[in-house]
Amino acid sequence: MLVSRLMIATVRKSHRKQNRWAQKERLILPLAVVLLLTLGAACRKNVSPHPNQINAFDGATYDTLVSTQAALDEAKVQFRSGALPQNSKQVINDAGAAYEQARTSWQLWRDAVLGVKPGDPEALQAKLQTDLQQMTAAMGSLRQITGGHR
Repeated sequence: MLVSRLMIATVRKSHRKQNRWAQKERLILPLAVVLLLTLGAACRKNVSPHPNQINAFDGATYDTLVSTQAALDEAKVQFRSGALPQNSKQVINDAGAAYEQARTSWQLWRDAVLGVKPGDPEALQAKLQTDLQQMTAAMGSLRQITGGHR
């Protein structure tokens, strides 16, 4: 009789644990779905405009110039530390010159669009796009020397 009571108590305990787990499982699935939907919405690329951004082209150009400046800074640090060969100095300088040209063109384009300085915004935008392409090519050469890290 004692053995049967112990067995019944054990079975009841087991059922209670299973019931608790079943309740948790019922909560986990909806929470997982909500979590996945929330993360999916959060991971969507939401590009917010920069302060004083004229248009999407202006914002994209700004982002490109900022990331290029960071890559150039990193290459200069690597060169000074001896991590890059001596012949990489010319490639870094060429990329720096292309960056400066693109940045200057961007500033001229912005000034013309804003009416701060005279100029044809469309012609200046075409020049800026050409300068950005040249900068991108120069940065490609820089990436080859730095091992593609930037």
